[in-house]
Amino acid sequence: PYLALGKNLRSVSLAGLRFQHANTTAVSQSGALALSGDRLVLEGIEVTHVDGNGIDITGNENVIGGSRANYCGQVGMKVRGRANKLIDNETSFNNTRGFNKWWEAGGAKFVGDGGLRDSEVRGHLAVGNAGDGIWFDWMNSNNRVHGSVAAYNAGFGIHYEASQKGYIYNNYVFGNRQRGIYLAHSSESVVAHNLIAGNGMEGDVAIDEGRSQSKAELRPR
Repeated sequence: PYLALGKNLRSVSLAGLRFQHANTTAVSQSGALALSGDRLVLEGIEVTHVDGNGIDITGNENVIGGSRANYCGQVGMKVRGRANKLIDNETSFNNTRGFNKWWEAGGAKFVGDGGLRDSEVRGHLAVGNAGDGIWFDWMNSNNRVHGSVAAYNAGFGIHYEASQKGYIYNNYVFGNRQRGIYLAHSSESVVAHNLIAGNGMEGDVAIDEGRSQSKAELRPR
């Protein structure tokens, strides 16, 4: 079920490894490579052709660099925690099994355990996913997404949902079937200096879908 599994780790590094084929969905919604801990470093990791989620990291001050999670059954990469850095990674052509994109499917998703906080996503490539390209969902806060490409995805290019203080700038967001950049009930966010073109719906939307009625801090302002 798991290709790499670790819990309560500290200062562990994985580099230059390739992983393929797992049936993780038989036992868990976690990733085929599932690690929890602090100050972990993943460099040059490749996870492909697994049945569910590819790379799944939980913890603080972790670094994922130059890694790929492509052709995964549901989601390429999931990360949660504080002060994490995702630099020059790729999550493309994911959701090969056709999971419902409104639930959880696509390139990268940041959700659960308080979400992603005080973190950076830079130089990320999310292309051709059967879902959203880059998706933040539920109580993420103070994250920067920049220098990235979200293109030709079946859903939204960059989706910042029910979260706060997203700084989305200097990205290329084009050719997605739905909206380019979509901020659904995400307060105090900044979207600037992006190239947004040729998406199937609006280029850039900030809206309250009603969920802020129970979470006033999410009300767009």
